[in-house]
Amino acid sequence: MYPLSAVPLETCAIWDESGFWPPGYLALGVELLHHLGMAEDAGDDAFRTLAYEMLARMQDPCTSREECVITDQEEMIRTAIAYGVPVAGRRLEDVARAIARAIIADYLPDQRSP
Repeated sequence: MYPLSAVPLETCAIWDESGFWPPGYLALGVELLHHLGMAEDAGDDAFRTLAYEMLARMQDPCTSREECVITDQEEMIRTAIAYGVPVAGRRLEDVARAIARAIIADYLPDQRSP
């Protein structure tokens, strides 16, 4: 069991259904994006700043020690296909991180439906 899965996050289902849990900072960041999205007074700048900061951190080499925890490889592959993430010839960790980037990008204001 992944340690953060015991924390009552509203976004737990995203990771449970994706077949993996990202590093803790990403799970908590997505939770914050979720709450900002629900707040009536949160502007697009808050989303954009937080989402881009998270995406930038995922590119930082020092985060490579912070691995994703694969909970269901088959479900993760299905999720990757649904998000258009290539899987052939890639390490599972790389696929999981690409899915996490796609989930974060869903929160960007210019990506959301009006």
